Amino acid sequence: MNNEELRIGIEAAYRAARACVIVVGSQAILGSYEAAALPAALSFSGEMDATPELQFIGAAPSEVEEAISRINVAVGEDSDFHNENGFYVEGISMRTLILAKGWENRLESYEITGPEGEREQAGWCLSPVDICVSKALAGRPNDVEYVIALVRSNLIDVDEVLARVTGRLDWGDHEPDERRIERAVRLVESAR
Repeated sequence: MNNEELRIGIEAAYRAARACVIVVGSQAILGSYEAAALPAALSFSGEMDATPELQFIGAAPSEVEEAISRINVAVGEDSDFHNENGFYVEGISMRTLILAKGWENRLESYEITGPEGEREQAGWCLSPVDICVSKALAGRPNDVEYVIALVRSNLIDVDEVLARVTGRLDWGDHEPDERRIERAVRLVESAR
């Protein structure tokens, strides 16, 4: 994925959800860096994970689920959007992630140009350090590869990642798990 595809994906998800979206997966890195400046392992995905901001501004759970569903139908896997653009946006719930407390204060803002040429807030992207924290705690094979590539790219402060992994966490739907934290610390340390 590249920065233009990120823009297209955010705009399409924003329009489908009828709300601002937060890009939370690996491709959120493109909200902070140009694709050309990144190792290929950090921007190769053909999927962008996004969640509607509605869940953070007091919307009913049914409204949030409906917005997620609209994203998945309009711009999700095997949609016309996917077939036309070669990538898709997966609408997800934030409850599926583990993030360091305060992540919402470190988001990278993302604006688009509206129909009248005005700037419009369409969404945000997780900060690179918060992406690394989330991926390290998830620990799936593709997340491990991503964390190693991100740490070795020298684009993030590894000590900051470690501080957030061992600090206060928002566990979402996951049970707090010290072993998961220990594995994440070992992964980040070994990638140095």
